[in-house]
Order: sequence, then structure tokens, then C-alpha cells
Amino acid sequence: MRTKEQCLELANSWAQNKYFDESDRSKLSKLIEAKKIDEIFELFYQDLSFGTAGMRSIVGFGPNRMNIYNVTKAAFALGTAALAGGGSSVAISYDSRHTSEEFSQASAEILAKLGLDVFIVPRPTPTPLLSFFIRELNCSCGIMMTASHNPPEYNGFKAYWSDGAQLTPPNDQAVMKIFNETSWAELDFQSFRSGEIKRIDKSIYDKYFSTMYKQHLRSKFIKDKNEMLNVIYTPLHGVGGESAERAFKELGFSNFSVLESQAKPDGDFPTTNYPNPEDPEALSLAVESMIKNNADVVIASDPDADRMGIAINGKEVYFPSGNEIAYFLLYYKLLTLKEFDQLPKNAFIIRTIVTSRLQDKIAKHFNVEVHETLTGFKWICAGIEERSDLEFIFGSEESFGSLSHNGLRDKDGISSATLFAEMMLFYKSKNMKLKDLKDELFKLFGYHEERLVSLSYSGSTGLSKIQSIMDGMRLDGVHEISNLKAISVRDYKGLYEYSFANSSRRKLDFKHSSNVLSFSYEDGLTVHVRPSGTEPKIKFYLQYESPDYHKDSKMKAKIILERVTKAIEVYCEQA
Repeated sequence: MRTKEQCLELANSWAQNKYFDESDRSKLSKLIEAKKIDEIFELFYQDLSFGTAGMRSIVGFGPNRMNIYNVTKAAFALGTAALAGGGSSVAISYDSRHTSEEFSQASAEILAKLGLDVFIVPRPTPTPLLSFFIRELNCSCGIMMTASHNPPEYNGFKAYWSDGAQLTPPNDQAVMKIFNETSWAELDFQSFRSGEIKRIDKSIYDKYFSTMYKQHLRSKFIKDKNEMLNVIYTPLHGVGGESAERAFKELGFSNFSVLESQAKPDGDFPTTNYPNPEDPEALSLAVESMIKNNADVVIASDPDADRMGIAINGKEVYFPSGNEIAYFLLYYKLLTLKEFDQLPKNAFIIRTIVTSRLQDKIAKHFNVEVHETLTGFKWICAGIEERSDLEFIFGSEESFGSLSHNGLRDKDGISSATLFAEMMLFYKSKNMKLKDLKDELFKLFGYHEERLVSLSYSGSTGLSKIQSIMDGMRLDGVHEISNLKAISVRDYKGLYEYSFANSSRRKLDFKHSSNVLSFSYEDGLTVHVRPSGTEPKIKFYLQYESPDYHKDSKMKAKIILERVTKAIEVYCEQA
């Protein structure tokens, strides 16, 4: 982190650098003249870097903001790294945010100037389709301009490699090295070979849908029974509406409608301050429509349509968590594959370290292997690529993202939505609700309950606060929390597990590290803690499991999770 003096010095150099637009430099000069040191500090205290999902920040002028200059430099770095590896082409997509198309066009121009052929979408398009385009068009890399579910003032740059997955080591490190070492003057170069810029053809879109539909083994069942299920879908002013409507209608879901008030892509997100399908509040308008029209379910995508949230009608509206959505889909998919005799003998699933362990028990029940990855969907996709000798079935993370087919390498909110609808239709035809399915799973595999405690600390002071909490927990070991004694701690940064019982240490079998701590406590409690890679937050993932399932086990879980939540809040307040 730069000091305030260093930030002011750097700000002065940006204000005088004629590479930047005069209007941007003028606004910065006024901040300098007015001695707005705190504002300047927030813009300049650090450079953007690749996190769990590329670069993401508030749009503005400065190295710590998303702007046309940082975007252009990032595209240059990605293209240079791709060329060094023998690459020749790139695919680019963007969402409905105000600056997304502008950033995409600027990226396309500099990548073509480098000599790469550029395939760019003709209109705002969901993130998962970009991953498919990269693979289908044999591109060397790809870019998605999106800030996912962040507020309107944000945007982001997601970088992908030739496998259609987001960058992982060593490729992300190579790109960031070029990014950090490239001066603004180097971006003003003469092109020796100009690549072509082409629009991605409709036929490539068609292939995505054809590929995704193959996961639906009950296609005849859907067409026969579709009128039983009434689905309301909302893209939350993002780009999912067109793709979702096409998919649902072509699969045969006749009682499907897009919520009109949130159907139009709009970077202001006028009907919701926080377009995050994880948050029930973001689904409130769709839920009102569901109740009014006696629909069965609301399915909501985030603005770039790679994740989905759910609201189910009933005496009380049921908002299943990301973990619940994932293990519902997993169980249903394995059940269906087995019924149709299409479950491979070498099948495997993959989940992140903070995702519900109930998945492990479900997979074991069907003789399917489970693989565990670091947090971030890019690690799930890297794990799929590493296991080419096995048959991939399902990948998921607790933050409402999953991949239910093998056609791309990113989470896919469109295909997950259609599979979820098929599952609901299947159980409704058996006069079962998803809460009945959850009871069935708990009876088979024991009681599981998860809770996310997410604490926000914004700006440079927030960054220091989050680091202080992580350092303190790593140093203290947190031997006890709310009268529960720790059994062990896993440090995914140091890649070791430490046992408190016998003071022993063993190495963790992971190729890469991440700033995550996982504490195992007595009474079936696990607490994972990590800084968010996309937001100014620190997240605590509480997981409770019991081999029994009855009223007492549910009450015990509730008491433990509430006590531990309070203890975490107190710990962080004092850190």
C-alpha cells in the first residue's frame, strides 16, 4: 500500500501525463489543487490486481479504479502473454453496465493492434457463453467485461485462457507481470500486423444451447408435464433474459415468463440497489409477482447470468441457500443419470473447500468421486481440466454458482436454471416439495446446516482491517470459540493442517495457496474464513453437521450457529 505522500506524487504524474484524456486529468488536478488528500489516496493507494475473478473496482480515474486506461493495459498484457504462448485469437463479451461495451471495444482495438484476431459479441451476453465461445472458436484467451452482482458504480475485467476458464497460475502471474511492467508510453505503438475484429455469429450462440440441452435427459417428460410448473424469471436488469427465455421455451416450459419490470438490461439497476440473487431483497419484486400469480418459483440471475438465486412459493416463501441449491441439483442429476443408466463408472464431482460437505455423502451414495478445490470457480474449472481421465458431472460453490454440463469452463446460471426447473417439475409430479427433498436427504445422510457471516470494511482502512483480522486469527489459532474447543486448523496460505490435540502438522495436498483458514471444532462445527476476492468483505462460512436428524439436532445447530456468529462479530470488532 502506498503512503499518502506517494499517492500525491503519483497523482501529480497522472495529471501531467498527456496519454490520459484531458478531461480526466483536469478533474484530478482540481482534486490536487483542493488538497482532497483522502479522495486521492483512495484512487491511488494500490494498483488493481487479479483476484478470484480478475480485476474489479469502482469506475473512476486512477490505478485503483476501473477505467479505459487500466482496461487497455490489462488487454495488452493478456494479449502479449497469449502471443508469447503461440496464441492468435481472442473472444470478448460484455454485460449491461454502462462502461462495459466501451471497455470491450477499447480492448478489441488494442488486441487487434497487437496482431490477434478478435471475436466480439454483437450485443450484451451472459458470461458463461463467453467461455463456450473461447472453446468453440479455438481462441487463445478471452475477456468478459462485468462486475457481476456489484452495485452500479462498479465494473470488472475477467480474463480467460484457451481452455475457457478464468486465469490461474502461472498464466495469471505472467499477465500481471506484463501489466505491472508496461508503461503508458508502450501502449502507443505502431502495429506490424493488424488482426481482424469480427462479430460472433448467431450459429455459435445456437451451438451453446444445443450443447446445454443435452443435460436434460427428461426432455420428453418436460414437454408432457410442463404445464404443471409456473416459473417467473428475472435477470435483475442484466443480460440473462434473452438467453433464459430462449432456453426455457425451446425446452418446452410453456408457463415461463420474464418479470417485465426487470427484463430490460440497464446498468443503473433502477429497481434494485444491489442486484445480487443471493439476497432475498433483490428478489422482492419477482416474489410479489410469484405470489400474485400463484407461480411456483422465482429464478433470478445476477447481471452477467453466471449465478442464480431461487425463491419458492409456499406458506412462507423459501429462499434456498447456495449450498442447498447445489446439493439439490447434485442429488437430482445423479439420481437421473442412474435412472437412465448414464452414470459413468469413473464419474467425479468437484466443489470448493467452503461448500457443504453434504455433497460428499451424496456422491459416495452413488459411488462418485469428490474433489475439493480452493475458493473461486476458476479452481473448479482447473480441477476439471486436470482430471481429463475422469468424467465430470457437476461443479459448485456455495456462492450460488454451479456448472451442470461439460460444454464450458465457468459457472453457468442459464443451464443451472433450466436444470433446476426440470428438477422442480419432477418432484412436483410426485407431489413433493423441495423441503420434502431436503428432509429426505437429511434422513439419508445426517443433518447439515450452513451459515454465511459476511462483514463489510470498505476502502483502504477496510483493507487493513480485513488483513488485521486474518493475521490475528492465523496468529491466535482461535483455540476456542463460544465454548467450543478447536480440533484442528487448516491454513491454505501455508498449505498445512495443525492438530491442537497432539501439536502435529501435516502438509495439505493442494498445488496452489489461498488466504483461507478453516477451523474444525468439536460438536460437528467447521468455520472457514477468507477475504472476499471481489468485494471489500471478510467472509466466515459456518458449517454444522450431525449424523442424526431430529428436532434436538436442529435446535442444537441453531443455538451453536447463533452463538458462534455473535462470537465472530465480537472478535472482528476488537481486531
